[in-house]
Amino acid sequence: MKIRLVLTIAALWGNGALAFNQADVEKLRNTGSCQNCDLSNFQFPNNANLKRADLRETNLSGANLSGADLTGAKLMGADLNNAKLKNADLSKAMFGMDSPFRSPNTKDANLSGADLSGADLQYATLSRANLSHAKLVNTNLQNANFSRAKLDNTNLQGANLSNANLTNANLGGANLTNATLTGAKLENAIGLKRF
Repeated sequence: MKIRLVLTIAALWGNGALAFNQADVEKLRNTGSCQNCDLSNFQFPNNANLKRADLRETNLSGANLSGADLTGAKLMGADLNNAKLKNADLSKAMFGMDSPFRSPNTKDANLSGADLSGADLQYATLSRANLSHAKLVNTNLQNANFSRAKLDNTNLQGANLSNANLTNANLGGANLTNATLTGAKLENAIGLKRF
């Protein structure tokens, strides 16, 4: 199924060169698949339809995916460093182990049911994000901001939540077996089982 995107060339960066590969943009637009592509710093249109898109091993660092529908997208090995994912729908998206996903802005994003096991999410902004029923097994969540996030029934087994902000987060039914919570801010966290 073709993904319909009105893809426009967005910003020219300081050196005057486009950071993304225009041929890769066209490939994604025409096929809904773009493995090993360079879409770094691309400004996707608001509410871009990337449902079930195959973006494995694709460079999306610095890309603006705010509001994008990435439901069920294949993002294994995709580089999402510093990507903007505010209000994006990443429900049931697949990331895989060791996904480079540092410092993304996923504020208000829907990550319900997503598999982020083993991903590097340290310093990520996940405030008010929906991570209900997500899988975050052995995920690096150091210093991540989960304030007011929905983490109910989320599998956080073995996750590193050191210094994470979980203020007012909903942790009802979350699996925190062997999770590291050293220095985590847990004020007003809902449903947190004390050990």
